[in-house]
Amino acid sequence: MKHLKILSLLGLALAAVGLITLPADAAASGSVLCTVQESPCPEANRLASGTTLDFTLKSGTNAKLVSTEGETLDECSGSTVKGKTEKAEFVTGSIESLTWSSCTFTTTTSKLGKLEVENIAGTHNGTVKGDTEIGVTINALFFGSCVYGITSGADLGELKEGKPATFVANAVAKKLAGSAIPCPETAKWTAEYTLTEPAETTVSVEKGTAAPPGSVLCTVQESPCPEANRWAAGTTLDFSIPSGKTAVLVDTEGEKLDTCTTSTAKGKLEKAEGVTGPIESLTWSGCTFPTSTLKAGKLEVQNIAGSHNGTVKADSTTEVTINTIFFGTCIYGPTAGLDLGELKEGKPATFVANAVLEKFSGSNLACPKTAKWTAEYTLTEPAEKTLSVEEP
Repeated sequence: MKHLKILSLLGLALAAVGLITLPADAAASGSVLCTVQESPCPEANRLASGTTLDFTLKSGTNAKLVSTEGETLDECSGSTVKGKTEKAEFVTGSIESLTWSSCTFTTTTSKLGKLEVENIAGTHNGTVKGDTEIGVTINALFFGSCVYGITSGADLGELKEGKPATFVANAVAKKLAGSAIPCPETAKWTAEYTLTEPAETTVSVEKGTAAPPGSVLCTVQESPCPEANRWAAGTTLDFSIPSGKTAVLVDTEGEKLDTCTTSTAKGKLEKAEGVTGPIESLTWSGCTFPTSTLKAGKLEVQNIAGSHNGTVKADSTTEVTINTIFFGTCIYGPTAGLDLGELKEGKPATFVANAVLEKFSGSNLACPKTAKWTAEYTLTEPAEKTLSVEEP
């Protein structure tokens, strides 16, 4: 129960924090966090990108995890969630911290995920959903170690408007890999959290003004793309640099910092519309210096008006480390919202990377502050299938 509780809490925190993304089929505009009850929410009243949100379990209440038979598996009287908004509209972000205390059993977070929030039509509240997988581990006395989580698209509960706002969690978590066999397959989590930061601020889930990101991957060059021709959620995509080409990283003066002759990227579509997906693996070989991926982020694709191609953007941070001879260890990567390049229609499709990456903490002081990354990848799976970026 603790595990599910924590997971739900995490989802709550994320939603509160502003990991709010409105799926393309949800509404005519992007959901936003607003300081007034007004839709569309005026830009001056929106919580800005970078706003930190903290949620705390409501005083005098407990977060509970119960089995499908109604038996209490875990209960916590203390819990907090902290996050930060990445965008003012179609807000996205990641959970920065998730804590719990005074629980029946020792509970820890094994995977910090992301959330999305959709305005509930005719109200000032929002539905909180998982945007990427969230996992929590409970070291139960009777079952052993139980790992529960919320998967992408699962409803976590409702973010209710107020001063302060509240999150009422009511979700069913699934048992994840790594759990002991006796752990129940599913567990229901219920809890109520209160927004503690920003203090004395009304938070309402309202509609914005931007059109929703409705791009889809299509097997034909046709907009709107017929549903029968759309690539389905869950489709795995593999990209690799073809023979004879390289991935190159150069500094602002044009001097090469690293060159790799081989690189692969693998991911899976989370949605058929409003295309997003996490990077499952990002590999490098044949490089000038030892190169490895520290953090595999998430990407989104948006149709380029008047074309069958799409702009690829970072939806969360990716980090790659290079152990250079001259500078020492350098860590570079894109942050959320950065344009990475263009996904070009074809059979196979190609991704042309052209992005300026930031240096991250943990890098040697001598490493250049920014570096430009260029590369060209070819889609190798699904094989012999046209990929076109279209409007739904």
